[in-house]
Amino acid sequence: MLDLRTKTVSVEQQESITKDSVTIKVDAVLWYRIVDPMKAIIAVQNYNAAVYQVALTTLRKHHRPAPAGRKY
Repeated sequence: MLDLRTKTVSVEQQESITKDSVTIKVDAVLWYRIVDPMKAIIAVQNYNAAVYQVALTTLRKHHRPAPAGRKY
């Protein structure tokens, strides 16, 4: 059975270093809703885990340290 209601999931805290060398911790809450039930069942083995991993990767991407030597 596939639940089509909006779901909320807490994303584990991520630690990162800003471009000015300050350590920060970022918390997030993810909410999502399945809009194509067939794809959620057929195209992905575990859609809950897949959505969570995409959210975690996106969070890390937007809070990663700046490359060494980059000027702002």
